[in-house]
Amino acid sequence: MLGDASLAGVPVRVHRGVILGARRGNAGFKAADGTFVTVNAAQMTGLYNGVVAHVQACYAAEAAAAAAINGGTITTYAGVDQQFAAIT
Repeated sequence: MLGDASLAGVPVRVHRGVILGARRGNAGFKAADGTFVTVNAAQMTGLYNGVVAHVQACYAAEAAAAAAINGGTITTYAGVDQQFAAIT
């Protein structure tokens, strides 16, 4: 499970295997509100790219936070939170 994402404004649960398989054709999802949606390969590719960008942003923020902690410029939990605040 990768977590929650938004597809054309519809919140959906994201699983890596579903994303990779659906990039080849249409796939159904159950949205967070209980409705069912079908997405095409182009939409799925967009969702996949968004998930990858989000994960990479998380790793970059974690690396920056670790460096700042080790360098002594972050000394509080609030400082760590600031490193991650811009990630959506």
